[in-house]
Amino acid sequence: MKLSQLNTYFIMIHIKHLVKIH
Repeated sequence: MKLSQLNTYFIMIHIKHLVKIH
């Protein structure tokens, strides 16, 4: 379960990065 939370955190960061780049 904790791993899932970490995954979500990384995904959010990735999305933010993508948004910044675009």
